[in-house]
Amino acid sequence: MAEVKKLAIPPALYDYVLYYECASKDWANYSQKKKICGDGSLLDAINWNSTYSFHPADSGGKTLFGITEATWQNFVKRFPNRGYNSDLNSMGKQGFFDVVKWFWDSYSYAELCANYACAMALFQMSWGGFKNIKQLAETLKQNADKKDYPFIDKGSNYKKVADATNAYSDPMIAYDIIRRAKSSYMYNISGPTNKNKVFRIGWMTRNVVCFTPYGLYINVGWMPKSEGMRYESTVEEWEAAVIKWIQGNKNGYVKIMDWGASPESISKMTNSTYDLSFGAGTNAGSSNGISGGSYSGCGGVYQLGNYTNAPDAQIVHQQVQGKEDVLNTLIGGSYTPNDIKKCPELLTTDKKKGVKTKSES
Repeated sequence: MAEVKKLAIPPALYDYVLYYECASKDWANYSQKKKICGDGSLLDAINWNSTYSFHPADSGGKTLFGITEATWQNFVKRFPNRGYNSDLNSMGKQGFFDVVKWFWDSYSYAELCANYACAMALFQMSWGGFKNIKQLAETLKQNADKKDYPFIDKGSNYKKVADATNAYSDPMIAYDIIRRAKSSYMYNISGPTNKNKVFRIGWMTRNVVCFTPYGLYINVGWMPKSEGMRYESTVEEWEAAVIKWIQGNKNGYVKIMDWGASPESISKMTNSTYDLSFGAGTNAGSSNGISGGSYSGCGGVYQLGNYTNAPDAQIVHQQVQGKEDVLNTLIGGSYTPNDIKKCPELLTTDKKKGVKTKSES
């Protein structure tokens, strides 16, 4: 790995997470939410004594300030000397800061990225959960133009992704690969047979709408449906609508972080004129078992379970697909069938697709 200057957490990251992750009851001053500008001022608009929220369709479970109960409990377990307890409602402002820093420094390794565009996209990927991180690392490596770059070959796959962004003479290309991989992933795990489908519009908004070629944007008024975006709209249609809206200088967006991309970089990203080898359509899958937000859940044929890199089997979300090779990978790792026994899709997937049924399991 080449020596890189570590990136500090930008204030805009706090604003982004709080804007999209906090429930209405979490705001001490809800009107301040609309005044977001990327300077971290939303931290002063939160009621840090608020309690967790729970959406019945969200298998991430109880969530507070965008942090799931499973993630909080894993954090407390990993850092027993910090004085926290496992009750999610006890988190408070400092607990939120500490979890965000953990994800930035030690989980996503965003601090090692080549620029803030890559770092913010990679942080968001780890925060929400992303199954194909190993493949993404390989894809970035294959598309890099610094052929003599000393890639790391051991350790966390997130660290490999962060490292690989430094192998590009134009890191914005690495950023574009990361953001497109995540958008495609979110689109696929909210398929029509998946209970996550109720979240697709919101997920597309916080991914495609926010992570643009120009910078990090917050949607404060642009209504996707009024612009023709529907559940069935493809990722490409979302991308085109967002670019058209920004280029038209229309209201409804606030840019909270500018990537400083050159016109040439923006042209490449908007036209995808480089070799993007990431398989967007068939590789979507489950969360990595730990997330800040909650993009996980049982419910559809898109969901593959591969938790071999998850920090703790006790916090694995109940989310798998019954493909035989994936199931064998799961059981061959640090997890047992007991960790996934509550997932009905594992036991009922179609035999004709070459997957295990209850009798075969």
